Amino acid sequence: MFGSLLSKFLKSPLLWGGLVSFAFYAALHSKIITNAIVVRYTANHPTEYAITAMFFVGMAAICLKFFDVRQHWSRLRAGNVLEPQNGTKLEPQESVRLLEQADDNLRKNSESLHAVRIRTILNNIRHSESADKLDDDLRSLADDDYARAEADYGFVKLIIWAIPILGFLGTVIGIALAMGYLSPEDLEKSLPNVMGGLTIAFDTTALALTLSMIIYFSQHSLWRDEQKMLDAVAWHVDNELRGRFITAGHVGIDGNNGQLVAVRMMVEVILETLQDLIQKQSDIWEQAMKTSQSRYVNLLSESALQLKTAMTRSLQENAEHHALALAKAEQDLIQNSKRQMIDMSKSIEQSVTSLRDFQTGMVRQSETLRDVANAMGDVVKIENQLNHNLATLAESRYFEETLNSLAAAIHLLSSKQLPITVAPITLKQEKGQAA
Repeated sequence: MFGSLLSKFLKSPLLWGGLVSFAFYAALHSKIITNAIVVRYTANHPTEYAITAMFFVGMAAICLKFFDVRQHWSRLRAGNVLEPQNGTKLEPQESVRLLEQADDNLRKNSESLHAVRIRTILNNIRHSESADKLDDDLRSLADDDYARAEADYGFVKLIIWAIPILGFLGTVIGIALAMGYLSPEDLEKSLPNVMGGLTIAFDTTALALTLSMIIYFSQHSLWRDEQKMLDAVAWHVDNELRGRFITAGHVGIDGNNGQLVAVRMMVEVILETLQDLIQKQSDIWEQAMKTSQSRYVNLLSESALQLKTAMTRSLQENAEHHALALAKAEQDLIQNSKRQMIDMSKSIEQSVTSLRDFQTGMVRQSETLRDVANAMGDVVKIENQLNHNLATLAESRYFEETLNSLAAAIHLLSSKQLPITVAPITLKQEKGQAA
C-alpha cells in the first residue's frame, strides 16, 4: 500500500509542476534568467506567477502522460502475449492454459495494456466457458481503454480552461488599476501609472492565451499519439484472439443454433450502428467545445480591443483638452507680452521725446550764451568807447566846473524831496594830459 501511495505521489503533476515552478522562479530571481521579455511576462504581477505555475503543472501532467504512452509503445513492440495460432480452433476450456501465458507476460511487462486486455478476455471466456462474446469483449474493452485514456486528460483540460480565466482576471485587475490612477486634472503625472495598469491587463491576457494554446496543442498531439497506440493494442489483441476459439457460429445454421447466430448478427449490426452514433455524437460535442472555446477567445480579444480603443479615445480627448489649455495659456502670455512691449515702446518714445526737448533746450541755451558772449563783447567795446569819450571830455577846461554846477543843481533839487548825498566828481588827469 505504501508503495502504491509513493508511486501515485511521484506521478503527481502537482509535485513536478510545483518543483519546476520553484526552480524557474529561483533562477529568475537569482538573475540566472535575465531575458527582459520572460521577466516582463512572468514576474510582473502576482497573476502572472499563478498563470506560469499552472502552465508548468499542466505541462508536467502532459509529460508524465507522454512517458506513460512511450512505455506502452515499447511494451507493445515486445511481441505477442500468446503462442501463435496453428490453424486449429481451441475449446473455451483451453483459455486456462493461455491465461498462464498472459500472466507470465504481465510479470515480465507490468501494466502492459496488450497483456492486460488479453488476460481480461481470457478470464471472461474461462468463467463463461464460451467464446461467443469475444467480439463484444474486444469492443467493450477497447471502448473502456479509450474512455479511460480520455479521462486522464481531464486535469489538463481543466488547466486549459482555467489559464484564460486567470488571464481575464489579470486583465480586469490591470484595467481597474489603470482607471484608479487616471486623473484628467493631472494627466501628465497619472499617465505612467495608467499605462502600467494597462500593461498588466494586456500582458496577463497575452501570457494566458499563449500558454493555454501551448498546452492545448501539446495535449492534442499526445492524445492523437495515444489513440494510435490504443488502435495498435486493439489490432494486436484482435489478431491474437479472434478465430482462436470455437464459437456458436461454427455449428450448423439449421435449427435453433442458426436462429441464434442470425439474431446475434443483427444485434452486432445494431451495436455497431449505436457505436457509430455514439462516436459521431462525441465528435459533435468535441467540435462544439472547440467552437465554444474559439468563440470565447475571440470574444475576449474583441473585448480587449474595444477596451483599448475606448481608453485610447479617452486619452486622446484628454490630451487634446490639455493641448487646447496650453495653447490658450500660451496665447494669453503672448498677448500680455505684446501689451508690455507696447507700453515699453511708448515709454521709450516718451523718453526719446524728452531727450529731444532737452537737446533743443540745450541748443537754445547755447545760442543764448553765445548771444550773451557777443553782448559782453559789445559792452567791452562800449566801455572802451566811453572811457575814450571821458578822456576826451577831461581834456576840456570847464568840464570839471560844469560837473560841479550840475552836482549842486542836483543837490538843490534833491533837498526838497529826499536827502541825496552826491559825491564830488573828480576827473583824474592821466599822465601826459592837461587838467
